[in-house]
Amino acid sequence: MADPGLRVVERDGSARDYAIKDFLARNQVPFETRTDPGLTSVAVELPDGSVLAEPSLIELATALGLTDEAGSSHYDLVVVGGGPSGLAAAVYAACEGLRVVIVEDDAPGGQAGSTSRIENYLGFPAGLSGGDLAQRALAQARRFGVQWMSARRATALRRDRRAWVVDNDDGSSVRGAAVLVATGMRWRELDVPGAAELRDAGVFYGASTPVAVRTAGDRVFVLGAGNSAGQAALYLAEHGRRVTLLVRGPSLAGSPMSRYLVDRIEASELVDVRPHAEVVSVGGTDRLSEIVLRDNDSDTVSTVPATSLYVLIGMTPCTDWLGGQATTDTRGFLVTGTDLLRIDGAWRLDRDPLLTETTLPGVFAAGDVRSGTVKRIGSAIGQGAVASQAIMEYLKDVAVQRIPEQARVSSFDLLDGDRDGVLGAADLTAFGRRLVAAFDESPDTERARRVHEACGEFWAVLSRFSDKDSPDGEGVGREAFVGALDELAALNAFAPLADAVLLLSDTDSDGSLTLGEFQRLLGALGAPTDAAATTFGELDHEHSGYLDTTRLAAAGVLLGRD
Repeated sequence: MADPGLRVVERDGSARDYAIKDFLARNQVPFETRTDPGLTSVAVELPDGSVLAEPSLIELATALGLTDEAGSSHYDLVVVGGGPSGLAAAVYAACEGLRVVIVEDDAPGGQAGSTSRIENYLGFPAGLSGGDLAQRALAQARRFGVQWMSARRATALRRDRRAWVVDNDDGSSVRGAAVLVATGMRWRELDVPGAAELRDAGVFYGASTPVAVRTAGDRVFVLGAGNSAGQAALYLAEHGRRVTLLVRGPSLAGSPMSRYLVDRIEASELVDVRPHAEVVSVGGTDRLSEIVLRDNDSDTVSTVPATSLYVLIGMTPCTDWLGGQATTDTRGFLVTGTDLLRIDGAWRLDRDPLLTETTLPGVFAAGDVRSGTVKRIGSAIGQGAVASQAIMEYLKDVAVQRIPEQARVSSFDLLDGDRDGVLGAADLTAFGRRLVAAFDESPDTERARRVHEACGEFWAVLSRFSDKDSPDGEGVGREAFVGALDELAALNAFAPLADAVLLLSDTDSDGSLTLGEFQRLLGALGAPTDAAATTFGELDHEHSGYLDTTRLAAAGVLLGRD
């Protein structure tokens, strides 16, 4: 076997040791382990020979290149949760040109990513692991430019002027015009004496990674009667562990477990089903050593030795980080779309909520966290696709509404530096140089490079509207530009250029332009500034006193008046 080059040096198999190994396994990072009783804390030896002493997950993810840093001050879409629905929405949105970032606290795939075997997903007759499916989806998303911020847990959602801001537990935050909540569900914790103290030290939630097998020991119990519990029991058994499946009912026959799993468990020589079983408590000094069980049929109590207990007894939606801002049903799942109209006071805008939109305009939900959904991978992926369409409709309405006619013409004039009435690639190149020089920016800086790249990206889209009657048949005339502006905005064509402009002109680095900064921007370009306040007001529909990337992009980036 090839040397993986990464080693986790354990002290005593503590909960911290397990968390690091589990994170690596879920992200499909190969590693070896060794024990050093002399250590005071876990350490990770990297392939380059450096050592991380008791690293946080974000430190580990950064060192291994598993996470991206925010590459934009303002995204079109912030997806919170990298499960099937979040990844699907990100792929579809990015395909349409949106700037997308995913914030994920663990590994791609969410709960589905930790599933040992998926056998009922269309197109994979032999089945595949949840981790494999998730890694393929992440690779696809990244190919379309989606940024992946992993090992970060979203802690709050707030409105800042005209943007939604997601705050994370590492102190970072990301801003976006729209947010998709795809946080899914978490395992319901076992509420018995000893369970909290022994979490990840014998009491585990989920059991579908190689780490689960290596830490299982020889007295293995799985608690639950759903598909996840059945898959976990079979997974552990396939790796040579004898497993006792604890179920509250008289058998698996009337449980929610799929029939094909029941049949396999009944046929397995390594899985024993213990009916009428309820966990009363768990015990152990540093690690789990025993489980106290009650037989709910005979009302007798017994204590059994145990090395591991995998708890899969149902799930609860991950919505607490929203702080009660969004309407939920009685079980905590997010209510969306027209279902909000059935709840008094849940929706307050004149328009109807879009499909999958929550109480918060511009904040959408998809996947298991959404009320009334089928909790299946295929359903989650479909919901992500549907949500992406609703989000694009929302962004189009925000971006295209009431662009002033004079602003359309003035935008063309600002880009047409040689005043020949036709825009071409040379005009965009010259515009970039003029913009950089106007702000006294050196042409070889990162900001200057961003401006020139953005001009090239903008021309790549604008050239689709080339006027055949132009001198070389490749330019875009004034009339064609003005007529195409709505479609250009809907395509989000101006977004890269707006980002670059904002980078240069946002003197206080708050991610938006004040009227003063807007006036300076126009003046730097030699555009008329006498009506800047009027133009600013026409763009600032909500009278917030600020223009963000969305508004700049919507108006054709730079606005002036003749």
